[in-house]
Amino acid sequence: MAEKNPVKRGRPVGSYGRKKREELERLSQQTRLTQSQPDVSTFDVYNMSDTEPVDSDVEVEDLTSKFSKILERAMRKISQDLKDLDDEVRGVIDNHTKQIKDLQTKNKRLAERVSTLEEKIQDLQREKESHADQINKQERFSRRNNLRIVGFKTEAEENPIEIAKEVFTKAGVENCRIERAHRDGRVVEGRNRHILVKVSFYMDKVTLLRNSRSHLSQEGYYLTDDLTLIDLKDRSGTKLRFFGGRWWSSDGKPYTFLNSQFSQF
Repeated sequence: MAEKNPVKRGRPVGSYGRKKREELERLSQQTRLTQSQPDVSTFDVYNMSDTEPVDSDVEVEDLTSKFSKILERAMRKISQDLKDLDDEVRGVIDNHTKQIKDLQTKNKRLAERVSTLEEKIQDLQREKESHADQINKQERFSRRNNLRIVGFKTEAEENPIEIAKEVFTKAGVENCRIERAHRDGRVVEGRNRHILVKVSFYMDKVTLLRNSRSHLSQEGYYLTDDLTLIDLKDRSGTKLRFFGGRWWSSDGKPYTFLNSQFSQF
């Protein structure tokens, strides 16, 4: 007995089920609607170019206006600050300039006063030197007949006048008229003080000083002129010889003391 062909169940090949068909139908409708409506991007662009840019421009203008006002206020403040600073600096400079001018004026006055005082000091110095020279001349004149015995041994109960007569006799001037004689200077232990002698006649003094070197060369004392302190300082370190009534330097020339316009005698 021949077998019967089995019966196949299900959809035919190439057919769709109910759900599939419904899905395909829905997609087809959506495609048709999409093709019939305007493009969404075009609508958006239209809205952006027509409505939204208007709001953006207003906001930009408002922000620009606010920024401009802020910037303008800042610029005005900076300008005012700079002006105030410039005024302050100018005020300081003007004040310093005035002070400098005042100081220059005072300095000029002080310089003039200093110059005047320097001239007065120079005048006083010249006057002082002139007075000192005049005093020295007067003192020199008062010592004109004086001379000193240097190195004569000091003895107790001595008589300076008798000593002077003895020395002058040895120097070649006998019976010399002596006005006074005494020891002079500070007392120093172990040192003989000078004997200061004043004679009545100047020529006796000249003769005594001229003969002193030759007549008293073997004695332990000698005769010298009674110089003023200024003349003594001038003579210090200078080798002089008294001859012919005046002092002579070692080169044979007459010696003129610095504080005098002429020689001592």
